[in-house]
Amino acid sequence: MGKAVSGFLVETQSWGRERRRDQSVRKSLRPVAFTFLVIIMLVFFYLFFVWSRLRVIDLGYRVSKALKEQSDLIKMNGELRIERATLISPERIRSDAEKRLGMRAPQGHQIRYIP
Repeated sequence: MGKAVSGFLVETQSWGRERRRDQSVRKSLRPVAFTFLVIIMLVFFYLFFVWSRLRVIDLGYRVSKALKEQSDLIKMNGELRIERATLISPERIRSDAEKRLGMRAPQGHQIRYIP
């Protein structure tokens, strides 16, 4: 029994040493884990910052493109209004009717009044 008891004590003491060694390893890993966590958080923050800056730049380009398109459309609208005004003018219609279609103004005997 003495050996069994002493064997038990030896095993208990070695188990206690292993437990203390595991605790000391865990304690020594805490700063490393904390540093690793901080580095990961900084990397994610940096990636978010870069993504947001790229998003702002992209939106700036899109706004610039939309403003240019708007100015082009306003210019085109002005040109089309001028063209419309010239196409519906009576002088233009009379000129085109005489030159392209061979029409002429009716003479007095060609007009009939219906009562």
